[in-house]
Amino acid sequence: KNASLFGDVLGPAYDSHEEAFVRPNLPQNNPTREAFFTDPYPDTAVPGLSLITALAPIYFTGTFRDNVYDDTYLASTGVDIAVSSVSSLLDVLEDRLTDHSFGMLVDVDAFNTIVLSQSVVERVYPPRTG
Repeated sequence: KNASLFGDVLGPAYDSHEEAFVRPNLPQNNPTREAFFTDPYPDTAVPGLSLITALAPIYFTGTFRDNVYDDTYLASTGVDIAVSSVSSLLDVLEDRLTDHSFGMLVDVDAFNTIVLSQSVVERVYPPRTG
């Protein structure tokens, strides 16, 4: 058996509603129903992998299989983006606009830095990286 299902990896007691990529998008936590990006978090199924997830809630009004729904939350839809992929894209921007310029992914609401390329981390934080 080469491929495993998510449930096979995590086991029967797994509750996705406690995950960093689901909890913020539940109706009680996202009453404005906005799409958003999560902060980086460690992947549950792949040790050592960090992800950012783009999420949006799905609501439905209508009838489906004899059930009537009235603006009912059904699920979250999203896409995972590996932090290492974003970091690699940011590497391309380094020194492109001006000497020593670089790109970073920033949270516009709190102006927190989310992702820097590894070479920029080594340049900006040399005592922490050796």
